[in-house]
Amino acid sequence: MDILARGNDVLSINAPTGAAEVLSQHGSDWLWAVTAIYIFAFLGLLTLCFTAPESYRVFHYLFTVALMVGAVTYYAQASDLGWTTTSTTPTRQLFYARYINWTVSFPSVVLALGLLSNVSWTTIICNISLTWLWVLTYLAAAFTPSSYKWGFFAFGTFAYVILAMSTLNESREAAQKQGVARDYMLLAGWLNVLWALYPVAFGVCEASGVIMVPRKCTICDRRFKKTEHFKRHERSHTKEKPYECSVCHKRFSRSDVLSRHAKGHNSAPANAPAGQPAQTQPPVAPPIANDTQSYIPGIGVDNRPVQRPRIMPLPAPPLPSSSLDFLANVSAHQSRTEPVIANEQPGYFGWNDPPDQQYYRGTILDPMPNDMLQLWLEPQGDSVSQHESLDMPSFGLLGEGGMTPVQPRPSVDSAGSKSGKDIPNERFSRVQRYWLAPANNTGRLMNTLWHDVAYSDWDNVFAFRSAQSGPSGYLQGSRYGLDEECRQRLAAAFGRSSKDPVSLYNPASFPPAEVLDMALDLYFREFHPLVPFIHVPTFSARDTRPSLLYAMCLMGMMLLGTKGTINFVSGNFYFMLESITADLAKCSVGVEGSLATMSTFAAAFLFLNLAAMTGEKEHLEKCQMLYVNLISIAQRHGLFAATEGQLLDTNLFDAVPDERWKAWGKVESVKRLIAGLLLLDSWYSSFMSTSPIVVPDSIQLILPCKETLFRAPSSTRWMQLITTEHMTAPTIATPSDRIGVPDLDRPVDDLCMYGVLALVQLRLSEAYYRLLSNRASYPFAPCHTYAMDGRARCLPSLQLQLADRYGDLLNPNAAVMWHNMCMTLTADTQIFDMAAGRSGPGPAQKALDDIAAWSQTPAARRACLHAAHIYKAMTNRKASDHMMFHSVFSLFSAALVLGLYVFMVPNAGEPGGTSVELLDDVDWRKVGTEGFTNFMEPGGSQSRRFLVEEPVVGFIRNGGTLYLRGVPVQGGYQPARRILLDYAGLLKDTGKWSVRKYAYVLHIMSDVLMEVE
Repeated sequence: MDILARGNDVLSINAPTGAAEVLSQHGSDWLWAVTAIYIFAFLGLLTLCFTAPESYRVFHYLFTVALMVGAVTYYAQASDLGWTTTSTTPTRQLFYARYINWTVSFPSVVLALGLLSNVSWTTIICNISLTWLWVLTYLAAAFTPSSYKWGFFAFGTFAYVILAMSTLNESREAAQKQGVARDYMLLAGWLNVLWALYPVAFGVCEASGVIMVPRKCTICDRRFKKTEHFKRHERSHTKEKPYECSVCHKRFSRSDVLSRHAKGHNSAPANAPAGQPAQTQPPVAPPIANDTQSYIPGIGVDNRPVQRPRIMPLPAPPLPSSSLDFLANVSAHQSRTEPVIANEQPGYFGWNDPPDQQYYRGTILDPMPNDMLQLWLEPQGDSVSQHESLDMPSFGLLGEGGMTPVQPRPSVDSAGSKSGKDIPNERFSRVQRYWLAPANNTGRLMNTLWHDVAYSDWDNVFAFRSAQSGPSGYLQGSRYGLDEECRQRLAAAFGRSSKDPVSLYNPASFPPAEVLDMALDLYFREFHPLVPFIHVPTFSARDTRPSLLYAMCLMGMMLLGTKGTINFVSGNFYFMLESITADLAKCSVGVEGSLATMSTFAAAFLFLNLAAMTGEKEHLEKCQMLYVNLISIAQRHGLFAATEGQLLDTNLFDAVPDERWKAWGKVESVKRLIAGLLLLDSWYSSFMSTSPIVVPDSIQLILPCKETLFRAPSSTRWMQLITTEHMTAPTIATPSDRIGVPDLDRPVDDLCMYGVLALVQLRLSEAYYRLLSNRASYPFAPCHTYAMDGRARCLPSLQLQLADRYGDLLNPNAAVMWHNMCMTLTADTQIFDMAAGRSGPGPAQKALDDIAAWSQTPAARRACLHAAHIYKAMTNRKASDHMMFHSVFSLFSAALVLGLYVFMVPNAGEPGGTSVELLDDVDWRKVGTEGFTNFMEPGGSQSRRFLVEEPVVGFIRNGGTLYLRGVPVQGGYQPARRILLDYAGLLKDTGKWSVRKYAYVLHIMSDVLMEVE
């Protein structure tokens, strides 16, 4: 052996022979690494032996000897030496070298601990004896092939327990007297922790063989990870077929193939057991008569009988149970001396012609290098997917007997007289196994959604069982019934770690019921008012489906904001994502019922909001596909096409007041969830800079009813309210050039207003990505392109209709949503994102040049006004106003628009300009479509320079000076910097939504780097 040669070739030099489970290449590499560590540690400690004081050298001597012996034994193991073969089945290598190492190293460590603690010599001798007993009993267990090995294992483990008690208890007391108790317990504690791993490793490796090394074929040196694959391969060498059919006496090398074959016989089984192994070498079968014929339908026009070939030397074998087994036999250099097909037999489809036979023998059956074929012939781990599972002779559809003599094909008349009962069920089961069955599709949900929801047995649409009486574990003070039973149910479903989903959860690591209850309460206080789709009067945490309840609790824990809850949400985020994705997959094929599908949609909706709430870029990236799947599946089920499904009217509701109220509440929950999904698509597509999933022209939305009805605490109060309120609501379509903005009843509920704005936002986003997403850079406003498109030219007029009808009724979220739509009509926000550096330094300079040209247009001046009013709406909101994520994201976009406008606009005011305070109230009905239509005139329309009643109109047309809180805003870096800092400070105060990274972007743009890190 060349000791300077690179590479590990010990398995070829010291090849392990005589054992099935042997050392692998990677195992040897690892052992070489351990050997090197031992050698370096030995040399370092040996040096200290000559420098340490003589009174302390005893410890150096002990560990030097232990390290030297360890280096030698690991060298032997890495070299594939120092082992013997066990008598277990299958045989395996047993490295006795490691037991030699333990016999020396364990007593050395015990002696060192005894000397450190100054215990008596009798205790030290006893502990050393226990280590020897431990090692020797484990060695005896390793050599014992039967289950009696566990007796030796138990004795050895008991010796270790006594040793641990001695080193941790008795020796600790002696160490306290010496004043070294702290140091001693540190060393002894770590030592016993490491020692505790030995029984576990020994039990799963050398005792039980759970962790196994690859098995090696003693003939062709191929390795296998599974015992059944190894034994099957061995039988390909020996030609052993130990399993005989008791009916037709065919032999098989695998019992499962025999079992499938036996089920195909119509006759009763013979007396002999079907799975009884026979002798290894089967006797030579008598020749098959030449007149034995069988019919294979469809071979030729005349369906002539074809004579069967005689296979030598086995008696009428079936097709090989695995083609890979046959080729593996070839790769093992097993040459045949007898012909494969008897020459006296006539040709079988031309396979037995002499030229073909000679070519076959000269190319395939000649010995070939094993390394060349091993890569291609390695069997796949899943035997179900292999061709061997198709036992064609016994498949049943082509015949019963395979290669055995069969009866001539029956005539058409006789075949027609048979009934389907004569066909065994096993045949259909086999077909089912290989043919993908159609999904148990429940069809489009919208066709029967309202009926399924209204007539369900549960009180709440998101429940999975009837309301239960309070159990013994009911949490006192819980408003929503979240108790210990709920916690255990959630822990069982979601308590596993996302990093190791197969591991069992630790109950102590899952939040207690009190924390979950606080989180649920926070969800209903902080997030539920934004999209109130859960019917709180009939809601019970104990009866709610686990995925939805867990999503609500995760959102509440995120809102709680403690270190423990934040870490828990982060650690369980991806496992919850995988769980919801799997549930959505069931909904996509329609195998879930209406209520289960609605619960899955609700859980996915909340989880996507949770991703925005965490603010982590990785979370949002991972949730993009969940968003696409959720909206796509909901659209495919017709949730956004209300008129194409079942008619929703009062006839669906029962006449009994209590049942009528509950049925209405379930239907109303679904309507509100659908509105929430539309709202999600509108702002998620804008945030992700992608086209919306829902097709705007196909939307028909049934508006939610009044929230006062939805919050009615009882059926009695609800019956009182419906005398003055409507229990049904109209259906609206997406506004367009033919369909105006709907006129809603006053007062307008927030969710209804969000739904109407979401429809317009979806049309705006669809127009942008349809017309502008792949264009060349264009510096002016998007409304220029929209004006030339038949479907998008209505967008400015729709904004004016919204201002006319609802301008004074918009809450802060709705006002921000409307201003953001107007801003995106007059400013291409993606150019501002690139100018800020979203796409890196390359496109940023080009984007700034585009913004400089855009800043001279009336559209730019109107965009600045809307950006300022987004800031105003967010500043003037009340503490009780809950902010939505799209409001926060719109605030960030407004900061970029106004800040970069001020940065790029010239300082000199234009002649005839108007001074405007950015934060003053504006009557947008008087402003009309100014800035939406005259965008192509950089200096404004000269023909329209006349005095106007509204100063804002003059500013949009002719330009002028901007004021912010009475201070004039001149163009340049310093004014833009102050604006960016104002918006960044407001972003930090937005509450539940984690938008610190957007605030960081604004700080970076304003060069305040100290707050970034």
